[in-house]
Amino acid sequence: MVAKELLFPTTPLEKMKNKEYDVLIIGTGAGGAASVLRLCEKWRNKKKQIAVIEAGGSVLPAHANNMKVKNPESYYYKVSNSYGEHLNQFSGARELLALGGRTLFWGNVCPRMPTEEINSWPISEIEMKKYYDIAEKKLNVTKAFDPSIPIFQNFINSGYKDVQSFPLAVTRLPKNSVKFFSSLLFLNEAFKNKPFDIAINSRVTKVLINNNKTVGVKVHSVDGKECILRSKNIILATGAIETPRLLLYSGIKGKAIGHYLTNHSFVKAFCNTKNYKKASILLPQTVNRPYQIQIYINKGKAALASFGRVESSFENKVYINKKDQDIRGVSKAKINFSYSKNDLLIINEMKKELEKVATIIGGSINSRDGKPSIQVQEPGADYHEACTCRMGTDPTISVTDPYGKVHGIAGLYITDNSVLPTIGAVNPVLTTVALSFRTVDSIVQN
Repeated sequence: MVAKELLFPTTPLEKMKNKEYDVLIIGTGAGGAASVLRLCEKWRNKKKQIAVIEAGGSVLPAHANNMKVKNPESYYYKVSNSYGEHLNQFSGARELLALGGRTLFWGNVCPRMPTEEINSWPISEIEMKKYYDIAEKKLNVTKAFDPSIPIFQNFINSGYKDVQSFPLAVTRLPKNSVKFFSSLLFLNEAFKNKPFDIAINSRVTKVLINNNKTVGVKVHSVDGKECILRSKNIILATGAIETPRLLLYSGIKGKAIGHYLTNHSFVKAFCNTKNYKKASILLPQTVNRPYQIQIYINKGKAALASFGRVESSFENKVYINKKDQDIRGVSKAKINFSYSKNDLLIINEMKKELEKVATIIGGSINSRDGKPSIQVQEPGADYHEACTCRMGTDPTISVTDPYGKVHGIAGLYITDNSVLPTIGAVNPVLTTVALSFRTVDSIVQN
């Protein structure tokens, strides 16, 4: 049994291998948990078998902020693994194997993708709006914004007419407290609708295909045992590095698998301000501003973070080398990645903009922990990697169709960040949840 705060029991693999499931979901981050929730809602009264596999264990029973973990960032580093040893061109990336994935630690900021991004997608803006509305309701995204508040007026007067407060995935509680969302809340809600089997500390190492149709997966348990689980449909939600690695190792063909790896360039800085005690401010991506800026002020100290749009490039990719394997004999993920000239220009713009923002809030950027005052983070440190299995209508430049089904493989779907065609400069969780709901609706209808 997992921690007391969770409503669902875990299931032994020995019991699961004797069943054939209608849908098997791999991964319990935002996309995986959203898929489980939508399935359990849609099939509440149906005799359908649903299973979930998570490679990690129960690290925390809720979001780190709800658990009042001291220094959540340091704790995240403690429980996650660096990819740096074999992903030297994407050295900021980290893998967290845990029930709930990175949603145990994320910042809960949930903006929508701007129109100019969605216009290049194989989905209409009207349909995206429909699923954004559903996702925001499920995530309890707050949108409170009072432009009369002095700090917002200051930004408006400085030319930032589009300034807004953070759209946050939190639940307001009495006494001005909040409960931060993690995907564990989705799993709890899903289990209330329809019980499902879930195995933790169990890593899927291969997707099994027969005559271009999914039949199951090969799973390794933490004690080294191997078994096969059978399922008519499989949803991969293991992230933009692991999902293409898994497809490639499983022998699934596709020219675009692993390619078009996209992240956000990431610049951050810190400053003190005597003018304001507490505020959360978002300067969103626009046509003329290919980055967004997040400003968080608490007790007169401000953390400034800027995420920049990165050009999608076929050469930026996740791939495998069959000679480089882990202890289970499974090929490790490798990465080719570099920023373009335009990406570097945007990074320089972001650095200048952070200095301007610091002035607006009445402060000046200062150094912290002996590091430069304005810090350009290593590629991958944004934890927003995406687009490696992007959706589209052309199998030569996309991996899934517009509903997340892998081209040419019946019953195989993807619902994590990897299916996003582009990510602009926007935090991807809200969009991933919205698209996961849409993919599940397609599975259920068909």
